[in-house]
Amino acid sequence: MLLRFIFVFFLLLFGCICFAADRYDQKKQRLQLDLIDEKSSTPGSPSTPRTETPTQTNPLRRSTTSWDGEFYDTHGSLQQRWARGVLASYPFPQNSVALDIGCGNGLVTQEEIFPLVGEGNLTGIDPSEEMIAVAEKRTIPEKLVFRTGSAEGTGFAPNTFGSVTCFSTLHWVERKDLAIREAAHILKPNGLYYVYMWVRDTKDPIRQAFEGTARSEKWFESLTPHGFFPEALPGSQGKFKEPYHMTRRNKINEALKSAGFEILVWEPHMSSEVFKTGEDLKDWLLGWSQFGCLGERHEEFLRDVVKNYLIITEQSGEDEIIYHDAKLRFVARKSGAT
Repeated sequence: MLLRFIFVFFLLLFGCICFAADRYDQKKQRLQLDLIDEKSSTPGSPSTPRTETPTQTNPLRRSTTSWDGEFYDTHGSLQQRWARGVLASYPFPQNSVALDIGCGNGLVTQEEIFPLVGEGNLTGIDPSEEMIAVAEKRTIPEKLVFRTGSAEGTGFAPNTFGSVTCFSTLHWVERKDLAIREAAHILKPNGLYYVYMWVRDTKDPIRQAFEGTARSEKWFESLTPHGFFPEALPGSQGKFKEPYHMTRRNKINEALKSAGFEILVWEPHMSSEVFKTGEDLKDWLLGWSQFGCLGERHEEFLRDVVKNYLIITEQSGEDEIIYHDAKLRFVARKSGAT
């Protein structure tokens, strides 16, 4: 009896050791893949010597620099209206040097921000070369310049700008604390920081629709090799890795105060937009959705997202579609201390 007990004990112990070793090997492989991804990535936009560069281990991170600027040009009217609302919420500094971070195809930069600059000048930066190429095709005024650059490291000297704008951009930035510190670094004392962004909210139906669609049997296996389910194991999908980086409002508030900003306007809200058809909503999502790894099936995936969104929001889709998501707009002023 004793020998049988000892045999069973050592058998169980051996099984536990094998299981732990297998999990260790899986974790080691993932870390090695991350290191390979870091070493093979090409340095992008310029950064100031002071600014820390965030580690890029997420394979989805690079996809946010690849955009179809011309398609976005015809499907970005909502983003333009949202930017206009932020600019109207607090007086814009006249005749100042201004920077637009995440300028995209330059539409908002040229049509909404540039008229407010007066005798000053304006620079628009974006990490996407495709977007900058479209922006530069416009008839550009003499005091407006476009160039590639990132929110975390703009490459500009301290105390350069009287205002910095960042519309529909900050939710794409993984290290928002670095981006906010960089804005404070390049702003002059008392300079203004205008932002409109998506934020994390458990009641946000479009995020639920994206994740639910990705987890479905139809799409899970297609998306897993592209990093959307980095913790996936046999029999377990694990956590869904969004291609954007949502943050709760309180984290943004803390980062602003830590960087020395005084908050002048703070307006969290659940935005509501109207689309005439599901195809209209799909096309708008296509303008910014980062699921292009699906290739020709990208639009099919987004149609399924729209179907799930309608189920979640209890809409038939036969009439106009009401679209909701969680947003935050704010204006902050850099401390007057030099």
